[in-house]
Amino acid sequence: MAKTYLCDNAACSLGTVGNPGRFSGGITKEQVNLLTGKPVDALKSGEDFGPGFCPNCGQKGAEE
Repeated sequence: MAKTYLCDNAACSLGTVGNPGRFSGGITKEQVNLLTGKPVDALKSGEDFGPGFCPNCGQKGAEE
């Protein structure tokens, strides 16, 4: 079974008020580039993208 993560970013559209968003996997470096404008070659796996990073807002989520 895939790991599930919680996004508690209040500004993220993944969850609702008082209820964190749940996701599995994570955002890719290309998605971070589209979301933030940061150059793909400047992004580091595990610091900026990858498993545990919310695919909607890019914030690191807590493992559930």
